[in-house]
Amino acid sequence: MDIVESMLEEIGRSKLKEAIPLRIEYLKSTESNNSRNSIAITLSDISNEEASKG
Repeated sequence: MDIVESMLEEIGRSKLKEAIPLRIEYLKSTESNNSRNSIAITLSDISNEEASKG
């Protein structure tokens, strides 16, 4: 795992909404299936949490 993936993993655990654009950009640019899956799951989790607050 490279440093960018490590940072994204840490950001994913924090579920900061402010980091969503960074996650989306990396999701579109990475070749790593594991990274794309992890980012997609994190984005889904954030979305579900926001929906439940509504």
